[in-house]
Amino acid sequence: MHDGTVRDLCFLEDTSNKSSLLISGGAGDCKIYVTDCTTGTPFQALSGHSGHVLTLYNWGGAMFVSGSQDKTVRFWDLRTRSCVNMVTPATVPGSRVSRVLCRYVCSESPKMKERRLNGYFFKILLL
Repeated sequence: MHDGTVRDLCFLEDTSNKSSLLISGGAGDCKIYVTDCTTGTPFQALSGHSGHVLTLYNWGGAMFVSGSQDKTVRFWDLRTRSCVNMVTPATVPGSRVSRVLCRYVCSESPKMKERRLNGYFFKILLL
């Protein structure tokens, strides 16, 4: 389990076995842990960030987003048990990550939601 301060958490509904999952991240080992709320048993540790996990956001289903002190935003899918995409800040002085992410999702859509992660505004496409 975590060897540092837990900075954020979110909940997901696991429809395959009808249970709630707690997703937690923080300082220490830079991992995100998945815990079954029914049993209280952690059953998965997701690696990828090289800095403290500062924020987590569930946008439905088995998908969630994490923001880290390593200045990356990672998109996770629990069905694949891995990071499915990553966004890093643009290197142009004064630019914001949201420009990169908006290019990634291509266009405005009714499924787009704006969220704030790590001090940046993101437009996230809900799948």
